[in-house]
Amino acid sequence: ALYLIDASGKVVYTRYGEGGYDKTEAAIRGALAQAAQAAQVAQVAQVAQSAQSAQVAQAAPAARPATGTR
Repeated sequence: ALYLIDASGKVVYTRYGEGGYDKTEAAIRGALAQAAQAAQVAQVAQVAQSAQSAQVAQAAPAARPATGTR
């Protein structure tokens, strides 16, 4: 038996016996494409979060020590 399992541990394809190599290859290519798309989405989200953090840091007033005089 052949089991194709995705990154989350879910069985996405099962094949019993010989043959069907073209279908197996198509399933592998499909799983790899989904994994690449998920990785790209995660990377875009990380970049967006970093950009948002940078904007928040720029907008925050700088900390100034209290001098007691004005």
